[in-house]
Amino acid sequence: MEGVGFFAARLPDLPLNTSPVAEGICASHGAPAVLYKMNQKLICRGCALLKQVYPTPKGKLRLGLGSYMLLTRKSVDYWGQHQLPPPIRLHSAAGMMRRTVRDLILTPPEPPWQFVAFARSNSAANLHVTTSNDLIFFSGKFAIPGSDDPAERLNRKRVMDLLAAAKLTRHEWEKVAHAHGSLSHSPAALAYLQEVYQQHPQLSRFRVPALRTPEYHALRILADD
Repeated sequence: MEGVGFFAARLPDLPLNTSPVAEGICASHGAPAVLYKMNQKLICRGCALLKQVYPTPKGKLRLGLGSYMLLTRKSVDYWGQHQLPPPIRLHSAAGMMRRTVRDLILTPPEPPWQFVAFARSNSAANLHVTTSNDLIFFSGKFAIPGSDDPAERLNRKRVMDLLAAAKLTRHEWEKVAHAHGSLSHSPAALAYLQEVYQQHPQLSRFRVPALRTPEYHALRILADD
């Protein structure tokens, strides 16, 4: 499913600051569409929504860093400073990322859905749609809270299988991941993993994600402190 098409379809009540002028190929993402003229380019409605400005307490600004949107079958939620019209539900972005990302992993919406972390320069190519909650996608400039590593997709099934196999703290997941990465040259790492597997035998069925992967960061954010 095309990400920019889904984005536009779920925002039918968000007005554009320009009118349609033709049908043709979007100059931004190269697909056939009804076209709107913006900044001397003919682009589709989804790309225009990404690029136009919206009212904020500081004046009109594009959707950018520090603002987020969750688009589902039933609703659209926005976190940030932009004053978007109903039926979009508006929330403060302060302190929301960790809690929201935890909820998306533990109890994701019914597919299809889209979660967008807006950037300084939003691109249709960075919009993705989750169509199965075994493998979830993030859009825009997204990193799992607590990391600086970009994350576009997350093997949620793998994460949930690991969580079901062992209830570890964040520090314990870090130690297990480090041990997996050191198995080829560290007898101490092997001894540590054998001790962990003795306590959590189901964990031995799965390979723990490598450090700095989205799955590794997901385990840390979901773990008990």
